[in-house]
Amino acid sequence: MARSTISPVFLAVFAFVTLTAFASDAPASTDVVTFVNGEQMSGQLVKVADGRVFFHSDMVGDVTLDWAKIKDLKTAKPFAVIAKGAKLVKRHSGEKVPEGTLEVTDNKIAVSGATPATIPTDQAAYVIDQPTFDKEMDTNPGILHGWVGAVTAGVSLVESTQDNTNITSAITLVRQSPSVTWMTTRSRTIIDFSNSFGKVTQPGTPDVKTNIFHADGEQDEYFTDRLYALGHAAFDHNFSQGLDLQQLYGGGLGFTVIKDKIQQLDVKGDLHFERQQFDLESNNENLFGSEFAENYLRKLPHGMVFTQGLLFDAAWNNTNAYSAQGAFGLAAPFSKKFSLSINLLDGYLNNPPPGFKKNSLQFTTGLTYTIK
Repeated sequence: MARSTISPVFLAVFAFVTLTAFASDAPASTDVVTFVNGEQMSGQLVKVADGRVFFHSDMVGDVTLDWAKIKDLKTAKPFAVIAKGAKLVKRHSGEKVPEGTLEVTDNKIAVSGATPATIPTDQAAYVIDQPTFDKEMDTNPGILHGWVGAVTAGVSLVESTQDNTNITSAITLVRQSPSVTWMTTRSRTIIDFSNSFGKVTQPGTPDVKTNIFHADGEQDEYFTDRLYALGHAAFDHNFSQGLDLQQLYGGGLGFTVIKDKIQQLDVKGDLHFERQQFDLESNNENLFGSEFAENYLRKLPHGMVFTQGLLFDAAWNNTNAYSAQGAFGLAAPFSKKFSLSINLLDGYLNNPPPGFKKNSLQFTTGLTYTIK
């Protein structure tokens, strides 16, 4: 039988085509960073935010770099470079953002593409990959997109001569539209719920019960990046103060006094209708009033977050029926998603039924799961 042979010419052509394909594929999807000491690292530029360069290398993993450590950077894929102070809304609003592949040298970002430009690195607020930029600029995400927040739960049980059960829970959800920080905020939705239940039982004696819950929702529509109109509703029940149900419906204005990468301070005021229903019906009230509130959030070292809120609710048709609240919280993370939370809530109700205290103080600790 004759043995088949393969032409040397065919082998040479096959090898050339294969090597050419591999050679063309490698740089097509690889970004390269050259450091000031001459060393290089290849991988993928993820983004640039707040003067920090986020880069992924298959060999090293995710790294965060300062511009000062980078001599030059070249990308194979297109990015959008957003300058400091830019106010971006949707694509049709006419903003011109440089988009294309990047080459960084001498602390300058050269953008090659349909909208070429050169921007100093210290003037670039964000560098966003093209697919993400297009998605945020051209689409309107659905109502289920963009929610962030936290779920907290705590429990304590004692079984002895007295049986004691205490359960606390809280949910906070916030949806900002657009959901990215490099676009001008148009709206914000806030949902809060908290509950504290306690029960002490002992044979031969009546049960002692504590049941407090609060729920509220707020919709903010922004006139500018700091001034907004708001509409909100709130519901409260406090067994310890004889309050069966308090309902509040109103609207007003809010203003963000401080807003940066580590802290935010909002102040708000409204006009509202409030219905108070007590266990003692003679104390029921229909009130027209105003609520004045401030909310503060600050990011602390090691990923900890401090929150604080103060509220004063005044009734214009019955000046004796006022109330106030103060809330303080600290969350200390011990993993990517979980943290230990400590919360203090002090509520004051000036017109409870006879025999009930005006002040209600809660101190709770629990485990918090972060939603992103």
